[in-house]
Amino acid sequence: MASKFGAFNQFESVYKTIGDTPLKTSILIPKNATNKKFPVLVHFHGGGLMVGDKLFAPWFPMWLAQLAESQEAIIVTPNYRLIPEAKVVQILDDVKDFWSWLHSSLLSEVANIDRSISLDLSKVAVAGESAGGYLSLQSSLLFPEANISVVMAQYGTLDIDSPFYNPPPTKPLEGKSLVDKYLANLKPGEIRLSSPPPDRWDLCEAILAEGRHREMMGTEDKVRLMKSIEGAKSPPPMWLAQGTSDPIMPIATAENFVRKMKEVHPNTPVHFSIQPGSHGFDVSSSLNDDWVEKGCQFIKSYWP
Repeated sequence: MASKFGAFNQFESVYKTIGDTPLKTSILIPKNATNKKFPVLVHFHGGGLMVGDKLFAPWFPMWLAQLAESQEAIIVTPNYRLIPEAKVVQILDDVKDFWSWLHSSLLSEVANIDRSISLDLSKVAVAGESAGGYLSLQSSLLFPEANISVVMAQYGTLDIDSPFYNPPPTKPLEGKSLVDKYLANLKPGEIRLSSPPPDRWDLCEAILAEGRHREMMGTEDKVRLMKSIEGAKSPPPMWLAQGTSDPIMPIATAENFVRKMKEVHPNTPVHFSIQPGSHGFDVSSSLNDDWVEKGCQFIKSYWP
């Protein structure tokens, strides 16, 4: 593993099986913890729901690994089906099944690893960057049974109906669509669970360049966070972080989300960090950075 995860021992588990295809999650247990009852930090990886991997270190924020280590929390980070092989509603099915597995089976999985340690499943935080931020927020809004204490979402896919979100190109494409070519070659029932860059990066860039990510997200209300806000009962506290010059997830979409949360759920605490930078601005940030320190102070009011 990369040095980012050097303070943890890594184990693998299967949380779901589709046909003969296992969907796996990594379990990272602190090596030098003094507390034998661990809080839990769930992490969903980014990549536009198109690329990425549960332990792709270049996109895993340094401060998040440091937070887990400092709080002696185990990290549980799953893979999930990717688009365009899967629909986003199917990815949300994976997320729902993951949370069911976490609350029904994670205790026994950890006991099989080391019977001297236990978990406190009343202390579960969830975090994610980009698409992972989207899945973290959807977890808190769609699946109250996940029993989430607090959400951390960085530059997530927040308002896909905003005109600022992945607009169509201003001029016609030159040559044939790479996206159409890829879709034409998909096999029925094909599943893809991991694409660490540079794998499929050309497809990811083409989907964005052709202004087709909204199309890939689907038309169902369930995939729209702004709709999920309306149906949620009592969302947990949220910390959102956003770069001022993000061309992929423009700041206007984050401001729309925060505004609607405050309108629909005024009793849910929301901490909104706005920082100079683009998509992924926080990857090298540490717990010592002022904005991270303030965000973590907010988090520690609710977790662990």
